[in-house]
Amino acid sequence: MQGLIFEDSLYNSDPLMDIIDQEFSNNLNEKTSVRDLNIGITNLNNGSFVSFNNNFKTKDLLKVLKASVSFPGVFEPFEEWNSSWVSGSSIWKNDAAAPILRCKAKGFADKDIIIDAIIDIHNEISEFDASTANAFEMGVRTYHVMNYYSTRESLLKVQ
Repeated sequence: MQGLIFEDSLYNSDPLMDIIDQEFSNNLNEKTSVRDLNIGITNLNNGSFVSFNNNFKTKDLLKVLKASVSFPGVFEPFEEWNSSWVSGSSIWKNDAAAPILRCKAKGFADKDIIIDAIIDIHNEISEFDASTANAFEMGVRTYHVMNYYSTRESLLKVQ
């Protein structure tokens, strides 16, 4: 309850940030990605969504990666560039447009662009008995339905 009411998150993200430093800081300095990469983050101060890719400086990509795993309420926002940052999924569940636009800028035809997307929700909405649900359960159900459709909407828009 302490983190929920009196802090900006439920968990201290320091151990997670240490793992990211251990696993990625040397690798990012030594080699470049063999695949194009896009990571979206959300600026809590002004509400903007920013998409980074592997063309940015390595040190910035490490910071962006840390911000992208800062899920609101679970981990505290990542503080950098005079702003507070959290996962880009706070705004766009799946930013499918950025990699498609990047492929088009490289001259690829629509038919040659294939996007691999990891979607973290079920393929269908399960049945729910709203007649017995309390206010909290109704809120959770509403969130699940909104999440389901907003994720699919971002993919449908780029087809």
